[in-house]
Amino acid sequence: MASLSLIGGQAPLRAVLEIFVVVAAGLFFGTQLTSLASAEWIKQFVTADRIRTGLLVMHVAGLTVGLGAALFLDFYLKRFFYKQPLTREAVETCKVGKSLVTAGLTLLWISGIGFLLLYAIATPDKLFNPKLQTKIVIVSILTINGMLVHRILIDRLHKYVGKPLMLALEPRRVTPILAIGATSMVSWMMAFGFGMVRELNNVVPVPILAGFYLLALAAGFACALTYHHWNLQRHSGKTLSVRA
Repeated sequence: MASLSLIGGQAPLRAVLEIFVVVAAGLFFGTQLTSLASAEWIKQFVTADRIRTGLLVMHVAGLTVGLGAALFLDFYLKRFFYKQPLTREAVETCKVGKSLVTAGLTLLWISGIGFLLLYAIATPDKLFNPKLQTKIVIVSILTINGMLVHRILIDRLHKYVGKPLMLALEPRRVTPILAIGATSMVSWMMAFGFGMVRELNNVVPVPILAGFYLLALAAGFACALTYHHWNLQRHSGKTLSVRA
């Protein structure tokens, strides 16, 4: 009877709670003791140079993944712009590619914030590097542009399955998509270029770097617009039939 009352009453719950408290307390105090015992070892192992190396690896990985996925999406989708009809497989591939771009941007932000914190603690003067400030602006634009890509294009791709994408799009959506595509390509390339060219550190002021970036954006959009109108002329009859 005692065992039955123990099973049916609150004793099992109390026993579980007691075990949980004991285990949690053990983990807490064990962690504290371990941290105290290894504090000196951590200080010797975790140095500013090693933190910088880890952040650099993460930064390059984010840039590689993001730029690679963006380039892949641009060249992969190109075949479905005017010639071939968009397929469901292509839509799914674009969703995977967009996830990779997002992962790359996430790594860039995490490592970038890590660099800013490291500079603020160790070398505050690096925070005033014009190239660094320009890169922050470019990555911010890339992030906003990525959100627009997802909202304006990726979420709507399924509506155009079976048709060439740029020929099936409503005219009012063509210009924003061309602008988003040009912004993505130019911004990723500029982020890569600014990151690799160390000679720009503390040499070229922000207005010149920003002006060069804006000129590149304008040139990229002009090329995209020209390419689109050239293809519309080549496929004028096809455009009418697709939209009909």
